Amino acid sequence: MLSALTRVGGAGKILGGSRGEHEPVSRTLREGRARITAEMGAAAFDEAFFDFVCPGCRAEVDDQSVLMIHTEPPQGLDDLERSVARAREAAHVPECPTCRAPAALERVWVHAFHPTAGRDLVLRWSAADDAVERLWWDARGEEPARLDPEQVDALLCVEVARALSVMASTRPGDLAAELGAALRRWPRERALLQLLPNLVEQGADGLEASYRLLDDLVSRAPDDPLPTLWRVELALLAVEAELEGATALDAAQALLDRALAMPGGDCEQAHLLRGNLLHLAGDVEGARAAYEAVVQRFPPSPQAHHNLGLLYLEQARGADPETASGAAETALWHFDQGHEAEPYDPDYLVGRARALLILGRLQEAREAAADAREAGSEHPELRRVERALQLQVWTAEHAPAPRAAQRPDAKKKPAAAKERSAAAKKKPAAKKKPAAAKKKPAAKKKPAAAKRKPAAKKRPAAAKRKPAAAKKKSAAKKKPIAAKKRSAAKKKPAAKAKRRRG
Repeated sequence: MLSALTRVGGAGKILGGSRGEHEPVSRTLREGRARITAEMGAAAFDEAFFDFVCPGCRAEVDDQSVLMIHTEPPQGLDDLERSVARAREAAHVPECPTCRAPAALERVWVHAFHPTAGRDLVLRWSAADDAVERLWWDARGEEPARLDPEQVDALLCVEVARALSVMASTRPGDLAAELGAALRRWPRERALLQLLPNLVEQGADGLEASYRLLDDLVSRAPDDPLPTLWRVELALLAVEAELEGATALDAAQALLDRALAMPGGDCEQAHLLRGNLLHLAGDVEGARAAYEAVVQRFPPSPQAHHNLGLLYLEQARGADPETASGAAETALWHFDQGHEAEPYDPDYLVGRARALLILGRLQEAREAAADAREAGSEHPELRRVERALQLQVWTAEHAPAPRAAQRPDAKKKPAAAKERSAAAKKKPAAKKKPAAAKKKPAAKKKPAAAKRKPAAKKRPAAAKRKPAAAKKKSAAKKKPIAAKKRSAAKKKPAAKAKRRRG
């Protein structure tokens, strides 16, 4: 099955100029498609574009594009070609702005990114001959496509992965069986393996189901380190979710050592997992060193930059202002590096907003939080940042009047003392009245009393202790790595496993 998720673009516009056979009226929207696939690759959903013509004046009328989502894993290329008919049903018929008559659908273009070709396979339907043809397409142009069996298989694999990512949210009970069938066909497909954490989120039964799937992969390819690394991944997630005890970390370490010893096991994912394991075991400095080694050895490694950013945010929490500022600046740099490598992933924007909030750069923090929200992030830390920013605005708007306005006498005393001291300075001849001159300094002591007023407010010491208590409270749930993965799982599987994968 296929469903239209959302529309993008503007409807009801007439585009001027002539259109050749390979220059559809939807070309502007399709230029945006090229940018999306360049950034997201196989994570980009299929998208349909439409060419409409006014039957009266024959003007070309632009329409919105439609994101297409398979809610059932396609079984073959025929299933994908049937998506053209679904797209035609989902098309919004615009009105010609000149004639006010409904436009006629002339062409449909369904784009599906092909992972090995590195460009879109386009299924183009034309009303002139009511037929579907296949084209390769990217920003440079298009050409007829003839797919061999391997290319068809590669395309189906990513289409199935996208359909299962939707199933993880809509029908989680069916995910284990469908994912198992897909992994038996494509056992090393990362897009499928990244769906395994969705099973862990279903609790103990889901965890057991994911272990069974991986055990099956290991039995069929005992020298392949990938299933073993994912077994470590899921064990760490289980400990974070309190589905398993801390003793599971020792077993995970043994599995990780075994994977590292296999051919191809000394990879980015393995070393990221080492850092995550050290962090879970409480060795923050060891985790930091592991992530920094990944950045040096496997650049750009956006996942390692993200995890380093989280560690520096932890360091900033509850620290003195100078330490907190330095740690937040370092965290901000790491989040920026990760965002540059994976601009479509909103988790880097969430981290950026958190760091900017600590630095007091509130306007930039608002912009980063707004960008993350617009990108679809449901990260729990984003909600905390938004609440903190709202509180800053509320505090500014509802701040109590200054103490001087509430207690004028408290502020007037120093002013009066200054006036008397100024008057005293104007009378150097006051030597004749030593007794009076000696009394004048007593008035000068009043500013000192006024300076002690802040001692009543001086609760920075107590205030500083509160964050420490809050930090301890959140230590059980803090686990920034787990929090990120859980939130990302709901949005897209690639971000879910991002913290652990290579």
